[in-house]
Amino acid sequence: MKKIICLLLIITYVVLSGCSFPFADRKFSTEKWIQTEDSQKYHYIKDLKENYNLIGMTSQEVRELLGEPYDEKVKGQVGFEEYSTHDDRTDMIFYYRLREDIISGWEIYLIRFKNNVVFETETGVEDW
Repeated sequence: MKKIICLLLIITYVVLSGCSFPFADRKFSTEKWIQTEDSQKYHYIKDLKENYNLIGMTSQEVRELLGEPYDEKVKGQVGFEEYSTHDDRTDMIFYYRLREDIISGWEIYLIRFKNNVVFETETGVEDW
């Protein structure tokens, strides 16, 4: 009887340990980030924030690190409506979708530029 209980506990532990794997944070790399669907990029954001300082990077350096930003203006950001992702502006916002939520919409990674240099980054929710 003890062997059966022990075996069941081991099986339960293995199953529960495996269930947490898809939700674990992953180590960021440019290749993995670019190849990952937008709805799954949130797995990399913690490592990206901890190990890559985007402040001071140019828009080209950010593109080399993260690929092309989501191709839309950020709507509803007070004071930033006129900013865009186009290279003809030096003050712009890039954003990258991280995951979709049925209730709140897309979680995004927002990168703000002044004179083509990153001065602020944050995660937030895409304004519909």
